[in-house]
Amino acid sequence: MSHPSLQSAMWSGQISARVAELTSSAITSIYSKHKYSIRELKEMIRNCPISGTAIAMKSLRAQASFGEYTHKDKYIQEWVRGNFKTMKGNLADVVKKLIASATGLGFGMAEIVWDKRPAGYRNQWRLKTLNVIDPERVSRFEGKDGDILTIVYRHESEKLIPIGKVVHLPLDNNMTFGNPWGFAESHKAYPFWQARKILMSDWLVAAKNQAVPILVGKCDSNVSVKIIGANGQPIKNLDGTDRVASANEALLMQLQNIE
Repeated sequence: MSHPSLQSAMWSGQISARVAELTSSAITSIYSKHKYSIRELKEMIRNCPISGTAIAMKSLRAQASFGEYTHKDKYIQEWVRGNFKTMKGNLADVVKKLIASATGLGFGMAEIVWDKRPAGYRNQWRLKTLNVIDPERVSRFEGKDGDILTIVYRHESEKLIPIGKVVHLPLDNNMTFGNPWGFAESHKAYPFWQARKILMSDWLVAAKNQAVPILVGKCDSNVSVKIIGANGQPIKNLDGTDRVASANEALLMQLQNIE
């Protein structure tokens, strides 16, 4: 026999929260909780030939396989296709950027910009462009009752962008359960990128040391010599006499000054 409360919940509709962080009826903010910042991930993608190439290949594949919009209503289908054709920029390029951003940084986002009654289209709102947003400029998501309502975007000052005014594509294949920040594939690669930088730095130092031949200096330990300065002239004592040292000390100073 079914439990009464469970049965009534099933009939009433959705049971689980859409976004766990936004269960309160008050406006709540979701900040990124990832170990590595978007700025750190961007630096890795720009400089790591492996990670950068992998993300580029995924985004180019998405761009190449992107098809055309279809709808059972031909009027809607042609209207949407016409908007994509007349918009500023190329839709396939936008898709490539969104996929690259989601894969590398956790989510991709583009602001939908409309144009009211443009030339040639009386009494129509037409798609002007899809403006791809830098995820690093997104400071937080705000919402309530399990729904994202606005994106807080930083550009000189904070701006609130309604979620309905953007295309929001979080990467959600790592059990992020609706987290709007997604989970970037590059998070997995970042520790190895850090290790690679340390190893490369050590290898370069070791290679430089190995490239310098071993210097051998010989001198007569019973002899005293004049100390020569950087200008090639003898260094003087306060009384005007030449400063002298044992040949061993003079040789050691010369070897230490070799670059």
